[in-house]
Amino acid sequence: MEKLMKGDPMPFYSQMRKRCINSKEFSDIQFLIGPRREPVFAHRAVLAARSEVFRTVLRQKGASVDKNQPLILEDEKTEVFLTMLDFMYTNCCTLTYELAPHVLAAANEYGLDGLRRITSKFMADNITTETACAIIDSAVLNQQKELVKRVLTFIEEHTEDCFASQSFLEISDATVSFLLRSDLLRIDELEILNYIKKWTETVSYSENRPMEEVAAPVIGSVRLALIGSDELSQIEGDNDVVPFIPVEMLANSWKLHALKHQKYKENSELRLRRGTIPRDHHQFIAKSANLTGKGADEDHSEESSTENQTLSDEKKVDFVLDHENDEQKEKTKKLKKKKKKSKDYSKDSS
Repeated sequence: MEKLMKGDPMPFYSQMRKRCINSKEFSDIQFLIGPRREPVFAHRAVLAARSEVFRTVLRQKGASVDKNQPLILEDEKTEVFLTMLDFMYTNCCTLTYELAPHVLAAANEYGLDGLRRITSKFMADNITTETACAIIDSAVLNQQKELVKRVLTFIEEHTEDCFASQSFLEISDATVSFLLRSDLLRIDELEILNYIKKWTETVSYSENRPMEEVAAPVIGSVRLALIGSDELSQIEGDNDVVPFIPVEMLANSWKLHALKHQKYKENSELRLRRGTIPRDHHQFIAKSANLTGKGADEDHSEESSTENQTLSDEKKVDFVLDHENDEQKEKTKKLKKKKKKSKDYSKDSS
């Protein structure tokens, strides 16, 4: 009879960290990490055993690097890379809120599913109104569908506070567009537009880009025609001073107001959100919306709410799965390019 007996993990963990991780003694591969090219030492056998991406690269002809031929990873951060090595050697790692999104990206890049799972769990367990937008940004960009579903549900319940957070101003345009696809946001469209304008101003300033250029990928997801005509007039006047909404988009909203139900029913982007404040013209679009125009929350039944949530979840999954196979294929290609850089560096050094 055989039985797997487990030893005390803590002595093993401490010994591996002290004697193996980033220890030059007995190492057979060196990395230069980040723009400052900080040296990090490792063991090819461990890398190949734990990561299929590293295994593929190290198997390639000419991949037998030694301590005198470092592998340059200038796009990585030293703390992130060491955390990844920590997991590869010990199956454990220490995470912080600030570090976790970068570790998740590294786990995704190097095919470390175990690290990806525990990092996703750490992030899911630390969702707050201050962290939610940063977490969903990382989850969307790294194609983590379960984490996306969980944090989006949180944002849908606490939309105003999440959009008012500092982390909302720092998320990618892909994530902003994704958030604005949801019908279940508890926020009115006028407030959404105000937050999008603030996000646009922040990105425009930090990246030194025109506001219209920054807003272009996301502004189309704002449902302008849900806003009343008086409010739309004010928005149009403000846009003349600080332009970030395309003139055509404003014109189309006015056209929909004028034609009412004849055109409303043809436009799928006129669904009322859960937090939409009722306005008189909503009577023309209520039939085509998946929520009625009566303030949203109190007007749809529990059964309808469950059905809408299910449909919303399906859309989330479909979105996250888009191009997932292409992302996997890119992992090895990216590391191969880094490997080629290290060879060029070695030639220059010699």
